[in-house]
Amino acid sequence: MLKLIVTGRKSRFLPLLPSWEAFDTHGVPELEDVKLMFAFTQITGGRYFGPEPSESRTAMELKKTTGLTLGRSEQGQHLVKTKEWFQTQWVS
Repeated sequence: MLKLIVTGRKSRFLPLLPSWEAFDTHGVPELEDVKLMFAFTQITGGRYFGPEPSESRTAMELKKTTGLTLGRSEQGQHLVKTKEWFQTQWVS
C-alpha cells in the first residue's frame, strides 16, 4: 500500500478496467478520443509527447514570458509542483 504524499493517508491503486480496450464509450465520439488517448499513453509507457522524458524548462519559460507580457509580477511566474497544487486545491 502506498502513502499518498499530499494528504499523508495510505492509498492504493485499484484499476477499474482490465485494459483500455474495455472502456465502453457508448458510441460517444468524444469518449472514443479519450479511450484512444489512454491507449496511446499505455502503449508508450506514459511518454505521451515523445520518446524522451518530459521536461519542464520550456513550459517555465513560456509561462514567465506570457505573464510578464500580460503585465503580471515576475514573482508569480513559476510552475507549481503537483504536491503544491493539490495542497492548495484539495486539502482544507
